[in-house]
Amino acid sequence: MLDFSWWNGDTPFGVREHLAATEQSEHHLPTMLAYVRTPFFTFAAVVAFTMMCIAATLFATLNTPWLGIQLASGTGNAVIAKSVATYGPFREVEAGSKIISLGAKNLPEQRITPKDILEEPDTLPTFEQWQAFKRNQAAFVAIIKQETFFATIAPPDAEVKRLTISATDQRPISDLPIEFWIQVLIATFGSLLGGWVLAFRLSENSAHFFAVCCLGFLGSILSSAIYGNRELAIDVGLYDYLSKVNSASTLLFAVAFASLLAVYPKKLANNFMIASVWGATLVVWLAYQLNMVPSPLLYGYLALLYATSVPLLVGQAIKARKDPIARMILYWIAFSFFLGIVFYILVSVLPIILGEDVLIPYAYTLLVFVPVFLGLAVGIGRYRLFNIDVWAFRLLSYFVGVLALLLVDIFLLYILSIDRLPAFGIALLLIGLLYLPLRNWLSGVLFKRHSISQLEFRQIIDVANMRSQAEQNDAWRKLMEQQFQPLETSTQEAAEYAKIEIVDNGLALRIPAIEGLDALELRFANLGKSLFGPRQLNQAGDMVALMKNALQSQQAFAQGVREERTRIAQDLHDNIGAQLLRTLHIANPGRKDELIADTITDLKDIVLNAQGDGINLSQMWAQLRFESAERLEDQNISLHWRADIDDDTYLNAKPAHNLRSILREALSNVIRHSKAKNVDVSLVQTKYKLNLTVADNGVGIADFESGGHGIANIKLRAEQLGGMFAFAESTVGTTIEVSLPLNLESE
Repeated sequence: MLDFSWWNGDTPFGVREHLAATEQSEHHLPTMLAYVRTPFFTFAAVVAFTMMCIAATLFATLNTPWLGIQLASGTGNAVIAKSVATYGPFREVEAGSKIISLGAKNLPEQRITPKDILEEPDTLPTFEQWQAFKRNQAAFVAIIKQETFFATIAPPDAEVKRLTISATDQRPISDLPIEFWIQVLIATFGSLLGGWVLAFRLSENSAHFFAVCCLGFLGSILSSAIYGNRELAIDVGLYDYLSKVNSASTLLFAVAFASLLAVYPKKLANNFMIASVWGATLVVWLAYQLNMVPSPLLYGYLALLYATSVPLLVGQAIKARKDPIARMILYWIAFSFFLGIVFYILVSVLPIILGEDVLIPYAYTLLVFVPVFLGLAVGIGRYRLFNIDVWAFRLLSYFVGVLALLLVDIFLLYILSIDRLPAFGIALLLIGLLYLPLRNWLSGVLFKRHSISQLEFRQIIDVANMRSQAEQNDAWRKLMEQQFQPLETSTQEAAEYAKIEIVDNGLALRIPAIEGLDALELRFANLGKSLFGPRQLNQAGDMVALMKNALQSQQAFAQGVREERTRIAQDLHDNIGAQLLRTLHIANPGRKDELIADTITDLKDIVLNAQGDGINLSQMWAQLRFESAERLEDQNISLHWRADIDDDTYLNAKPAHNLRSILREALSNVIRHSKAKNVDVSLVQTKYKLNLTVADNGVGIADFESGGHGIANIKLRAEQLGGMFAFAESTVGTTIEVSLPLNLESE
């Protein structure tokens, strides 16, 4: 059983959807047919076919007699040895020598001309020249296959001489030029990319036409790789077969590309119109094979097929104007077309039509098809369509950079007559110093990251400061609509979006829930005129981050208010309540006035939460001893006081206030609830802690757990200072133990 689990993740071509559809339809199809329709089988079949074609190409290329020489056109009508293999049959020939003719016993001597080493013989303008080329090829093959043959050469600085040569039966793979491998790699890339798209868009006509484009590209490139990289001659029968494959594949590529534009992203032509174009193409190819159509006319028809792309693109633009995804697909295809196909026509097809030499080697012109196929694959696969502006700028800037490098190099070589190596170095330096900084500056201008404006900042703060969550949700939604102008906005109350993300190929932008605000999904950006892209994603990210920070700040402020209110309530209960209770039991009017004045002072401290310069623990504890003794004496409760503390220990206001409140609240509980006759208070200072113990001989803990905030407040105040709180129960009485860290002077 094959495992497809490695395809379960998100992919640009909807793998999971295709597999799900296949699984749903399997009970309607035979098992084998269902398997054949899977992406794995489709892509595997394309890979296998491509590998077979490459193997056949290598077999045909290597199974030819080897001369060990690379020929090139020289001045006039001469052919020269561009390079010579060290251990090849022509090893005695010096590079740069003119190769005048080949001959053999009982065979006529055959002169070599530049037309005999044409990379693309199909470009010869007349049938007569083409037939003459094939006759010469047959003559050269007959000579080379002899056990020995002779070559007439003219070394650069010597007289003409004749050498006896013996060709080997097979060409070594190491002798194949770099141009051959470039062609094989580009053809393989195109074929596999077409198979990949077809595998995951098997039911779509656009994927079918794209796959046929790639098939034509594969046949055209591999066939030309065989005869275009020959040393001098190949078997005429093989050449005739390769010529047919090449012309058919080239036309197949062109007509499939035109058909693709006729149906994708919007359908412009019906099946009859498309079939008519295919029929006309078949007629032209057959006429060419029957010598009824000359080579320029064939290439003229090829250029016409490419030219139909322009009106088709215009028609697609008109029909896709209200569909943002279709527009983005069209932008990709159009950009790829004008970057690749137009360049190819200018440097390869147009010179042939005009009867001029091709400007650059054929293998290198094929590199322009890499962005073409990538653009088509992205458009058909609908992968990250919203990134077209960034990707297009990068591809175009690289293309312009390479073109500028070539133009500067040509200028230095042919205008200023600088040697090749220094010229290339100077050109590279100039591009690095002038073009690359310009490109980076332009990229920064075009794709500048969005920054929050003052107005947007105020609007976000206003949303965060609104009192009700309903108002916040409504204002947040309106702010998002104002920024991105979507045609649709939906509130996703139950949605759990993990992050801000673009979905549906850029049609929608999802905003996650923020600190209580509902999640949002915005669809059809800019009133449906564009897709959500990286800039909108970054802008939304900045706004969400600022809103989250504002809401958290607002929540922190509200929490601070609540905590301050709680603190004041606790202090009023623990301190003011204790003081008032103490005052209530004082009969002496003068003493009562003093206690009221002390209570007012404590009240001011509570409201202001004064910090001061530090409170001496020993002095504070002495005051508390006097206060506590007075309170307990009025209730006929005896106090046993123990203090083992340093005289130079200081506390800040908050820990001092909390410690005082803990003692007061503990004694208030004793007075109100315990019915105790004796209370023991002990404060012991160790190196790192203050240990407070309040023990009574009253009725026990159960009775004074029943009311008030006292016990809870004692525990809370201890925990606020990082301390610990505990009860120690016995049958009679309760012991409260509080342990506080002794770094309280820094609190």
